[in-house]
Amino acid sequence: LSNVVECIAHTSIVLANKIAHAPLAGLFGLSTEETANASGDVQKKLDVVANELFKSALTDCGSVGVIASEEEQGAVKINDDGSFVVVFDPLDGSRNID
Repeated sequence: LSNVVECIAHTSIVLANKIAHAPLAGLFGLSTEETANASGDVQKKLDVVANELFKSALTDCGSVGVIASEEEQGAVKINDDGSFVVVFDPLDGSRNID
């Protein structure tokens, strides 16, 4: 479990850095695909970036078997040997950022 918590904490730091540099990196506004998330909201660029960061980090962590994110249409199996399920909203309140 501590491995999963460390993974989430580290990814949160990486995401905070991405948010801080979002205006310079062109990460504000709606995603170019204008896809909807599981809640039916049109995804913002930062939502997509945050989801990919967490999905990649939790996959690499190895301890997580399944993730469920607001940005995914359903639960996603990421590791056959993972013993944890992580459910998250990768960037809650993203509409308030840009």
